[in-house]
Amino acid sequence: MKKLFYFLVIISSMLISCKTNPDKEAAAKVDRLFSSMFPADEPGAAVLIMRGDDIIFDKGYGVADINSRKAIDGNT
Repeated sequence: MKKLFYFLVIISSMLISCKTNPDKEAAAKVDRLFSSMFPADEPGAAVLIMRGDDIIFDKGYGVADINSRKAIDGNT
């Protein structure tokens, strides 16, 4: 009986820890959207998404300067 109890506790812990992170799913959707809107070799945009004081997503798309081809990043 103790073995069954420990087994169930371990399985429950594993299932809880494998739960998907909604912030990561949302960030992936935002990434796909902006990747399709701003090609890597054209003028683009910088995106920052925060929840409270936490940065959830920070990424640049496209180039900041057409002549130098400097990529946009989170500091642009």
